Amino acid sequence: LPSVSNVQVEPIVVNIDKLDLVLVEKDDSENLSGPTSNASSTAPTKSTGYGYADKIADGMTVQVGIVNLLLETHGGARRQGDA
Repeated sequence: LPSVSNVQVEPIVVNIDKLDLVLVEKDDSENLSGPTSNASSTAPTKSTGYGYADKIADGMTVQVGIVNLLLETHGGARRQGDA
């Protein structure tokens, strides 16, 4: 790995052999709480310009060999009143 202070000369390369992702469809009951329940965690933060983390991420390369994606859905559209 290159020195973190030297990332503009030797950019960071991250190699991932295998990445497993699972996406799960939310239940309708989970959506009833509304967007205000987690508004504080998703509120944008004030940008302070081009910071140290930006310097590290700028030019970084991520290489992924295999991506496995599992989608867990409810199996079709559900209408209110269906049994």
